[in-house]
Amino acid sequence: MDELGFGNGLLSTLEPGLLERLAPRPRLVAIARGEVLIGHGQALDAVFFPVSGLIGILAETSDGEAVDSGLIGREGGVGIFEACGSRQFSAEAVVHVPGRAVRMAAAAYRQLFELSPNLRTAVHRYVEQCISETRQTLLCTVTHDMDAQLSRLILEALERGHLGDTLPLTQGTMARILGAQRSTISECLARLEREGVLARKRGALQVGDPAALEATACNCRAAIRVSNDAIWRSDEPSCEAVLAAE
Repeated sequence: MDELGFGNGLLSTLEPGLLERLAPRPRLVAIARGEVLIGHGQALDAVFFPVSGLIGILAETSDGEAVDSGLIGREGGVGIFEACGSRQFSAEAVVHVPGRAVRMAAAAYRQLFELSPNLRTAVHRYVEQCISETRQTLLCTVTHDMDAQLSRLILEALERGHLGDTLPLTQGTMARILGAQRSTISECLARLEREGVLARKRGALQVGDPAALEATACNCRAAIRVSNDAIWRSDEPSCEAVLAAE
């Protein structure tokens, strides 16, 4: 059963044999493009740990304006913070790139969280990573031009989804992630295409010159990488581990 965790960064930290003790048992499921895994305001009865693909977290105003507040790949999980808190999901989790995920009942996840010191430490670090990335993204939105932001997004999505050189994200999705007009994204992509950096296909982008894309991307990529490395390489114990030791 533990092979379910293979490929997901958080579940891969689990001590051996723990997944087999859960009831109901987690399942590896296919996730399809456009599928809503968790709805806005929904009582949280399950959490998801992607093994492949990309999941967006969609926030929406009462007027119907929407923005994607982040992309989650196999480094993280969906609903894992709320499942141990309010048990309510205040956004919408939508699949942008199809793949597979471990679906786990929220109650079973809470049981697993209690059983596994390794998971608690990993989730603490993942929370810290998400907060750090949110701060940097806000700074990026205010200070960098759209060409730089879009180049950063394309590179990060390819890495997070382990997608090689082809990114199956629509221009509309990229616009929502960056809080931009779709026409603005189209103009930026057209410039990158003219320069031979990438090629636009129906519902996807193919990157032909990753080095040139890196050169166009803002320095937020490097800042996020340094911050994440520091978080995950830290040997400081989580709060629960400190209290247990005392």
